Amino acid sequence: MQDKTAAVQVRGHSPEAQQRAENGRTALLTWCMCVALSHTQEKAKLEAQVKQYESQKQLMTKTLEKQGAIESKKRESIMVVSGPCA
Repeated sequence: MQDKTAAVQVRGHSPEAQQRAENGRTALLTWCMCVALSHTQEKAKLEAQVKQYESQKQLMTKTLEKQGAIESKKRESIMVVSGPCA
């Protein structure tokens, strides 16, 4: 039975070459994880902004509805004061 070093040498790869390949795989995996983390953080940030904008939109919509109701009451009161058109 051959040991691991002998098996690697039979395939034509030195232990140093195998270590460099492993280091490369580790570096690539680390980079991919960093990119994924960065995208996850960016997504969370954008989702928080969307929630904030939606809250602002709801607040503005309610404000506009209140202003519309106030304007409507003003028009009604003007019509009552001036009387019906004859």
